[in-house]
Amino acid sequence: MTEEPTRPSRARRARTLIARSIDDAQLARPGLALGSLVLLCVMILGGSLLPVPYVIERPGPAIDVLGEYEDEEILVIDGAETHPTDGALMMTTVSVDGGPGYRVTPVEVVAAWFDRSKMVLPREAVFPEARPGSRPPWTTSRR
Repeated sequence: MTEEPTRPSRARRARTLIARSIDDAQLARPGLALGSLVLLCVMILGGSLLPVPYVIERPGPAIDVLGEYEDEEILVIDGAETHPTDGALMMTTVSVDGGPGYRVTPVEVVAAWFDRSKMVLPREAVFPEARPGSRPPWTTSRR
């Protein structure tokens, strides 16, 4: 009479599977694995430092335009009668990171996506490309 083979228990099968996985995970070429790890780290670091075509908008300071900045009045009205005031006229501003001459990194963009007080926009939406022979729209001239 032939005995039917018994099936190993679940615990024994799990232990066998874990032991086999650990044996398979032994590095056959540790130098290659270390070199690959270093290359991966360099690629991640290099990619995180590259500039990206996005800007980050965030709330800027609120400025009292009836006050002074660097010992000069901010709002000056010429040719009309004005009256003294003791109140405040607050102007809210928006701060933009990543404009012309400034760059933001992928790390900053990803962090801004998760920050509800910041908004990530394509650079062209905020700073359109200047046409040849024209001034960029974000520059101002003082007269």
